[in-house]
Amino acid sequence: MNEKKEIYRNNKLEEYKELRAEIRHFLERRGQTINFAIVISLGVIGIGLELKNHIIFYAAFILVWLLWYEEIRRLQSIIRTAAYIEIIIEKDMEGLSWETLSRRHSNQTNFIQRLIATAIYPVLLLLNGCIGVYVTKSQHPTVSASIIIAILIIEFILMTIIIIKSDKVIRKGKEKEIAEWDDIVSS
Repeated sequence: MNEKKEIYRNNKLEEYKELRAEIRHFLERRGQTINFAIVISLGVIGIGLELKNHIIFYAAFILVWLLWYEEIRRLQSIIRTAAYIEIIIEKDMEGLSWETLSRRHSNQTNFIQRLIATAIYPVLLLLNGCIGVYVTKSQHPTVSASIIIAILIIEFILMTIIIIKSDKVIRKGKEKEIAEWDDIVSS
């Protein structure tokens, strides 16, 4: 029986290591994605202003929006994995409590720190969207105000959707995932 417990513990420990490595991988990808969004935006500003092409800015706006959405999905995966570690692994493994304890850390609940961590995306969206509107208006002075307003409304709606999604994941994601894992375990 002791041998079975030791095998069980080793398997759980190996699973723990793999899942923590997966979280690290997601975090590394986050940094790469942010850098990519910055490089794309800066490149678009340089090229778009030189070519005076407003479409480039709107394409960059959509690309940055998609990158932000992908980051939110990645954050959901991190939260899901962390909740699994907490509910499935750490409850059975004495001495493993990183996820359980880190959930209560003040950095996890500080809205301002979370906002700063993701502020690059709304800044890049505003930059690309506003310059796109400026270039549109400067290159096509006859464009009606209603078209410019429609573009701004579309940009505003897209930003609002992604900000709400991001806030929901940040504020309620961990509790939701823990509740789901608890339900899975109890059934």
